[in-house]
Amino acid sequence: MSDNGDKPKVEVLPPDGDGVPGPDDVRALAGPPGTVKSDAALIDQRVNLIFDLICRGWRTARIVRYVAASWGITERQVENYVARAREQMQALHEQTQADGLARMLARHDDLRDRAYTAGDHWLILALDKEDAKLLGMYPRQAVEVDLNGRSIDAAIEIELAKLAATGEAGAVTDAEVS
Repeated sequence: MSDNGDKPKVEVLPPDGDGVPGPDDVRALAGPPGTVKSDAALIDQRVNLIFDLICRGWRTARIVRYVAASWGITERQVENYVARAREQMQALHEQTQADGLARMLARHDDLRDRAYTAGDHWLILALDKEDAKLLGMYPRQAVEVDLNGRSIDAAIEIELAKLAATGEAGAVTDAEVS
């Protein structure tokens, strides 16, 4: 454990040294034969490897089939590992988004300081507006849809008829809609 109490990140290095997780890496994390319960370090390595496989584009069904057979565990357990890997992805995405917002606001603060020094009040105003948008300080914009008193279905039918009359849309039969 590190000084701050966080778990150390377990790096999964492929046995062949190519830097890309693959079937050899999956087989390497099978664990000892006859093992009923995996320890925390092995679980972390497995979740990290599945994280890498997801990033490489492996579909969940492929991961589940291949990993369950390679590690000798149930498909349900692999699904649990996949869920944990996806939770890590979500947390990473949220952190990246928060970091990006913080960096952007810091850049705006720097520009604002320079604008004050230069007396550029229009830039200051523009930065304030942009910051307010980024921080969600403006109310949501309402969108109005004018159906000329018709229901949405009637308005769609009229628009489709106009498109069909001009040849811009293919004719759709009732059988195709149902």
